[in-house]
Amino acid sequence: MKNVKILALALCLVMSCFAMAGCSGQNEFFEEKSFTPSTQVTGVNVDVRDRKIEVTPSKDKQVHVQYFESSKEYYNISVSDAHVMTMTSASNKEWTDYIGGKPSAESRTIILQLPTSLLNTVALSTTNEDISLPALSVQRSINVSVNNGDIAFKALDVGSAVTLNAKTVTFPVR
Repeated sequence: MKNVKILALALCLVMSCFAMAGCSGQNEFFEEKSFTPSTQVTGVNVDVRDRKIEVTPSKDKQVHVQYFESSKEYYNISVSDAHVMTMTSASNKEWTDYIGGKPSAESRTIILQLPTSLLNTVALSTTNEDISLPALSVQRSINVSVNNGDIAFKALDVGSAVTLNAKTVTFPVR
């Protein structure tokens, strides 16, 4: 009986050490950053994980992105020869970084400013968060996908195809 108590105490001590090691990721410093393509883009593709995407109208008809990243959670952003801006999430987290809490809601939000027209394609994808869109006009197609989150939009004017994947899609009823 005494050996069982010692074994249980040792197991609790080991589990506590793992939990404390995982909590260190919560203190990760997130720095606010922004990106504006140096060339006019005709398409936008954002594919991220565990990030809320708020789309707002751009005042200067350019694409702008505001986001937060750390040394362990960051983004790859590029513009292709076809003038499509792509933003994907990347990380170099260890398994212990997944134990504990999430970064603040502000650090998990991407603000994407888009021209209300001029774009050929828009593709947005995230998990465990929501995507919100203003009234938006896209010449060819829009594809919005959320796994375990919601999509909210005011009005979409799309040339050929609209694809919406979500638990809940909210739009105004006229």
